[in-house]
Amino acid sequence: MITRVGKIARLPLAVRTELNERLQNGESHRNLVAWLNGLPPVQETMAREFGGRPISAPNMTAWKQGGYMEWEMRRKIFEQTRILTREYHG
Repeated sequence: MITRVGKIARLPLAVRTELNERLQNGESHRNLVAWLNGLPPVQETMAREFGGRPISAPNMTAWKQGGYMEWEMRRKIFEQTRILTREYHG
């Protein structure tokens, strides 16, 4: 697993989780960038870590190609493990 240090990676886990779920449901990057930049925890993180610069479309693209893909892979592995455990233990 790669340690991510970008804008989205530094957001609180709950925000990243909701973002990943919304990406999984096909929500547009434009809507997601606007949604994120309107959240107080995101605004606080951007002010503290990035001089107040908001999340941009390139940040979202980078997250979808990196952090989101890792999340999706872990989610699939967890689901497969759950199914195999259920089949093995009846």
